[in-house]
Amino acid sequence: AAAQAVLAIAFFAVAYDFGGNPPLWGTMLFLAATFFCMGILFGNLNALAMEPLGHIAGVAASVIGSLTMFMAFILGAVIGQSYDGTLLPLAAGLAVLSLACGAALRWARPKRKA
Repeated sequence: AAAQAVLAIAFFAVAYDFGGNPPLWGTMLFLAATFFCMGILFGNLNALAMEPLGHIAGVAASVIGSLTMFMAFILGAVIGQSYDGTLLPLAAGLAVLSLACGAALRWARPKRKA
C-alpha cells in the first residue's frame, strides 16, 4: 500500500505539472505499476481475510467478494463523478485510497507483546 501511495502521489505531481494530461507513455507506466501493486495487495489481503474462516471458506469468499465489490462500486462512483477531463481525479483518488488502505492495515495489525 505504501508503494502504491507513493506512486499515486508522484503521478499526481507529474499530471498536475502537465495540466492534468501527462504523456501517454507516463500514464501507461503509472497504470502498469499501480495494477502490479494492486494484484499483489488484493491476493494477499484476501488470503489474510479468509485465514480464520477456513471451515466456511466458500461462504467467506462470497461474502468478502461481495463486500469488496460493493465498496469498490461506491468509491469508484465517487471518483468517477469527479472526472473533469484530466487524470487528476484518478491520481488523487488512488493516492487517498492507498493512504487509507495503509492506515487500515496499520490499525488492523496485531499488537506486538513486549
